[in-house]
Amino acid sequence: MKAYRHLQPGRQVRRAILKFVILVACMPVFSQNAFSSAPEEAITATIAVAARYSGSPAFGYEVAEARVFPEHLAVTGPESRIREIVALQTHTLDITGATETIEKKVPLDLPEDIEITGSEDNAQIRVRVVIKKQKVEKTIRDVPVELVNNTHPSIVRPATVTITLSGNRLFFANEFSAKDIDVRMNVKGMGPGLHVLPVEIRLPGKTDLLRVEPQVFTVQILPQTSNTSENKHAAGT
Repeated sequence: MKAYRHLQPGRQVRRAILKFVILVACMPVFSQNAFSSAPEEAITATIAVAARYSGSPAFGYEVAEARVFPEHLAVTGPESRIREIVALQTHTLDITGATETIEKKVPLDLPEDIEITGSEDNAQIRVRVVIKKQKVEKTIRDVPVELVNNTHPSIVRPATVTITLSGNRLFFANEFSAKDIDVRMNVKGMGPGLHVLPVEIRLPGKTDLLRVEPQVFTVQILPQTSNTSENKHAAGT
């Protein structure tokens, strides 16, 4: 019969511990630095500065432009962070209700790990938000054409004109009246017949003429003896 050798429990434990110690002793030893990557290289780059503002100017006004001084700054930081930056942003400047240009010094909103190279004074950026009166277009239809220096019965075709103006929104909202537009056609010295003429347009102040439709008119001047039932224009002054 095959003989079995029985080990005492204490000897089994000692053998297991011995094997574990041998296994641990054979494992490679890694230092803490072996698992940490080398620090990322820092670089310096010149990046544009952009103004940031919020709110809207008062009614009738608009932002013409926003500028910063200086327009570029040299900054230093990790290369990967520097390459992510499109522009350096300022803190937000509130322009709510503005009716004139605003100019203030505001700090930069620097990303994490990014530092300004050189003078610390560059951390304050001068921001200028230019506010101007807002221009809009306004179209006035069916403005009558008046004949001046007319001594004969006459017919104007067409009898009205459409005018498009440009001006300040506040002026159109508070002061403008279509009655202030004067459209005239001077027929001084013209005798009976069909005449093709432009019109003379007098506009109220603070407006510019953009378009006139139509641009050419016909005037039929009738003889004094003519009895026409069509619209007649009395002589102007």
